[in-house]
Amino acid sequence: MLKAFVARLSAFGDLALSALRVMLGIIMLIHGYVKVTHGFAIGFFHQIGIPAAQIMGPFISLLELVGGACLIVGLFTRYLGVLYTIEFIVATWVIWVVTGHGYSGAERELLILFTSILLATNGGGQFSLDKSIRRWEP
Repeated sequence: MLKAFVARLSAFGDLALSALRVMLGIIMLIHGYVKVTHGFAIGFFHQIGIPAAQIMGPFISLLELVGGACLIVGLFTRYLGVLYTIEFIVATWVIWVVTGHGYSGAERELLILFTSILLATNGGGQFSLDKSIRRWEP
């Protein structure tokens, strides 16, 4: 019975991937909006020792804001997955090591990191603009 249920779930793989992409897009859009409206996180980046905080703060803020909107509709998904993977390798290291919060403090960053890897390797799913445009998908 469980095996049959799991087999039926596989039919929803594209829908689940798209839902995950949209959820990450919403999270990134909100985080980007907060950063953009509160000084681009420059002070925080400088405080924790991010090099070139004056440049990285606005870059990350806009990446999250614009990239989040693009993820919601499924545009440039693989490229954003790569950029977010890089961002969240750094974010995980900062939370885990620099701030000393360890694994329990970095769980959210780890989840976003591995979601980003999934999107970079699999794309945005059947229900994405990338798929309909076909120019952005291999």
